[in-house]
Amino acid sequence: MAATLLRMVKRAVSGKRPGAVAELPQNEPPGQLTLPPTDLEVVLGRLREARRARLSADEWERFAVTAARAQRLSWDRIGESLGLSGESLRRRHGGGRP
Repeated sequence: MAATLLRMVKRAVSGKRPGAVAELPQNEPPGQLTLPPTDLEVVLGRLREARRARLSADEWERFAVTAARAQRLSWDRIGESLGLSGESLRRRHGGGRP
């Protein structure tokens, strides 16, 4: 798993994927991956952005599910629109009847 993660990071910073931030030194031993400080800040900033986006999406989902349940839509119908089963959606949102 660590090797896979290292390959993913190497691809990301070498320019093979959008958003690449730096070239890795070729003599860097496995497990000793280091990035220049500015690149590390870019990576950490992107992680923070990803977390904010995930939290925002979760908040919008809660809002939409609450609104749909208030309109008496079934858990199955709501779950279908999210690619989930009604039961898993009901458990996720702790719901009973509105």
